[in-house]
Amino acid sequence: MNTAELLAEAEHILDIIRETRKQAEPRMNVLDLAGVSHLELKNSDILAFLLDSRALHKCPQFGELFLELIKGILPNYIQGSLIRYVRREQPTNTGRYIDLFLETDKGEPIIIENKVGAEDSPDQLKDYIAWAETSFGVLPVALYLTPSGEHPSESSLPKAQQDALGRAGRFLCLSYEDDIVTWLEHLLQETTDPGQELLRSALIQYKDAVLGFCGLRKEVTMERAHIVDELIKRYGLSDASRMTVADLLETAHGFASAVDYITVLQFLIELRMALIQTGHERVVFTLGQQRYEVEAVWVAACKDHPTDLGVEIVREGIGQPQYGIGIEFSEATRGTSLYFGIMAHNCGVASAPAPMKLPYDSLREIGKVFETPFNWWWQYASPNSWFNEALFRYGNNMHWQDSYGSLAQHVAKNWVGPLIKTLGTGS
Repeated sequence: MNTAELLAEAEHILDIIRETRKQAEPRMNVLDLAGVSHLELKNSDILAFLLDSRALHKCPQFGELFLELIKGILPNYIQGSLIRYVRREQPTNTGRYIDLFLETDKGEPIIIENKVGAEDSPDQLKDYIAWAETSFGVLPVALYLTPSGEHPSESSLPKAQQDALGRAGRFLCLSYEDDIVTWLEHLLQETTDPGQELLRSALIQYKDAVLGFCGLRKEVTMERAHIVDELIKRYGLSDASRMTVADLLETAHGFASAVDYITVLQFLIELRMALIQTGHERVVFTLGQQRYEVEAVWVAACKDHPTDLGVEIVREGIGQPQYGIGIEFSEATRGTSLYFGIMAHNCGVASAPAPMKLPYDSLREIGKVFETPFNWWWQYASPNSWFNEALFRYGNNMHWQDSYGSLAQHVAKNWVGPLIKTLGTGS
C-alpha cells in the first residue's frame, strides 16, 4: 500500500466513523467539555469526594459500598465497614504524597495509588507502604488503581513484595473499567429518591467519563465494530486477502508515527507563537544543541533527526553566557520523555541561575521533576498522562481547551510563566 492508497483508506475509515457518530445517541459530558475527565488529579478529587462520608453528597453508604467491593475480593482481611477518614495528597516522611489515604472505623489504613496512564516513580509504593506501617503499626491495604488493572512497575514495588503482600491480603490491583464502573453502578442504585436528581446526574456523567478514558463508550465500540466489518469485507479473514493483517498493522503503525511527528512539530510551533505573544522577544526552535530562528529550516532539519526537539526562550545577561528556558521532546512520538526547565545551552549548567523550586502546583501538574541537573538541564520532567492524552488524542491543540485556551497557551502560562516569575523574584 503506497502513501496515496493509505490516505484514501484512512479517509474511508473516517467516513465510517463520521457516519457511525451520526447514528449515536446525543451526548454531553461536562467533564469532557471542561477538559478534565482524563486528568489523574481530578479523578482523585472525585473519588475522594465520593468516599468521604462527610461530603455534600450526604451518602455515607458510598464509602461502605467501596469497602464491600474490596472485601469481596479480599475476604476476611478488612474488618471495618465504614470509612471514617479520607485525605487527598497525604504527606509521608519521604516528601512524597499519597493520592488517596483512607482509614476505616477499625483504624485500618488503606492506600490508593491512582495511575491514569502516568509513570511510577522509583520506590513509590514501597515508600508509601513503609510510611503507613510505621505510622499505624500495621501493614496497610495498598490499592493500585489504573484504567485496566495493570500491576505497578518493579521500580515502584518489587514483584516479590507485590506477591507477598497479595498473599497476605494487603495488596490489590483495581481497574476503572471494571471495579470503579461497578462501584458507580451501585452508587446509582442508591440515588433514586426524589431530591437526588443532581447527584445522580453527576454520577452518570462521571461513569460516562470513566468509560470514555477507558475506551468503552457505546459509540466507540460501535465505531470499532463497523470498522471491523468493513476490513473483513475488504480483506477477508485469511492471508488470501489483498493485505495480510501484519501488513495492515505495519502500515497503520507507520501512519500513526507520522501523525505523531506532525503533532509534536505543530505543538512546538504554536508554543513558540504563544511565548512570543506573551512578550518574550527571542524565542527559538531547538534540535539537539542547535538553535533555529527560521521555522522552515528547523522543520526540514527535524525530518532527518526527529530527536531532542523543542522551543527555547533565550536569556542573555550582561557579561554572562546565554542560557534558555525551554521545553523539549526526546522524540517526536507519543510516550516520549519531556524536558522542561532551565537549559544552559552549550555552556554547561554553571552558567544558569542557582537551582530553584517551582511552585508545588506547577510541579504536580508537570509530572515528576528532578532538581539535580541532568547534563544541560536544571530540571527534568516527564509529563503526567493528561498532557500526552491532550496532545496526541486531540491533536494540534484544536479541541483541548481550558480557561487559557489551547494546550500551547496553557503550557506557556502555567509552566513557563511560573518559572519566569521565579527567576524574576530570585526565589
